[in-house]
Amino acid sequence: MSSRVASLDACRGIAVFSVFLYHIYELKVVPEGAAFFSGWPILGMFGVDLFYVLSGFFIVLAIIKPKEWSPIFFMRARIQRIYPAYLVSLFIIVLLSLFFRSGFSADEYLVANVFMHLTMTHNFLPGVGGSINGVYWTLGVEFPYYILMLGLAVFFRDKRFFLPLTIFLILLSLVWRHSIFVFGPQDAYWRFFSSSQLLGVLDAFGIGGLVAYVFHGEAGGESIKKYRWGILAVSLIILAFLLYMFERNSGEYWFVWSYSVLWRTFLYGAFGGVILGLVYMKGVKSYCLLGLDKLGEISFSFYLYHLVIMIFINNSLSDFHYLVRIFFITTCSLLVSWVSWRFVEKPFYTRKSDSYNGGVTICQSVA
Repeated sequence: MSSRVASLDACRGIAVFSVFLYHIYELKVVPEGAAFFSGWPILGMFGVDLFYVLSGFFIVLAIIKPKEWSPIFFMRARIQRIYPAYLVSLFIIVLLSLFFRSGFSADEYLVANVFMHLTMTHNFLPGVGGSINGVYWTLGVEFPYYILMLGLAVFFRDKRFFLPLTIFLILLSLVWRHSIFVFGPQDAYWRFFSSSQLLGVLDAFGIGGLVAYVFHGEAGGESIKKYRWGILAVSLIILAFLLYMFERNSGEYWFVWSYSVLWRTFLYGAFGGVILGLVYMKGVKSYCLLGLDKLGEISFSFYLYHLVIMIFINNSLSDFHYLVRIFFITTCSLLVSWVSWRFVEKPFYTRKSDSYNGGVTICQSVA
């Protein structure tokens, strides 16, 4: 694995670890007032947004990089990367839910619920996207994005249309979030659900695509490579400031226009700068990444299983100290994720599919 790929894998590892911390916070695995979990893990919800920006980078790179591009191979690579691990996890979780008689509001809706998940339409109705597994809702955003990019690929491959089309998609996302804020119900859940669907996060994918365009293009490549550390440092400073602003005002997030509409675009821009800095990194050793690149390698499976494991262990070991519960949650999540990656995900990797993934082995970034 090249150092560039290792750096981006580490970025994925940070994203999934952030989501992991956020779920520990949300499920109250740790008692209130614990020093390490005093409130900042709520920022981990934006690990999903980092995944979206990464996806935009890799998917656009997969479209613009090949000299000869095939829509069939493009979608086959997407399906091979997503569906095997997703379907296995769906099958296991549904069986467990039936066995324990939990996980569904009513058994008579089970068939329809599973059908919507199989067809990636589970985000079409509020409350369905996370009904089987709370993390599945993001796949209901990712897969429609693949379909959209399949239809627009011919324009993205033409340099005359790339920038105007990308800017249009970013503006469309801002207009959508503005419309939700102004014309929709003044309800936090409704604003979250509506603005977190594909139209509401097109700017995340678009900014990731812009990074891919800059990285793949010849102009400015050497200059960016020369100043990669500066780009990374400035992006991290901006990112820290944006997250500090959110942490200070998280309770008002969905009720302040500047946060609900604009703040997220700036966040995506900071993530894009981080990715742009990392993609030019050379000579970064794996041990310098503190194992985050290894976590990034299995991040999709980790994302699929960690929440269900967390809920089960937290409920089963409720009488144990929270550090014991965290130990078992982390260990089981890593073990199950590695098994899923090794025996379900990895067998579907092929050189052919990798060539349509932008030419690197981690060209899919789902969360």
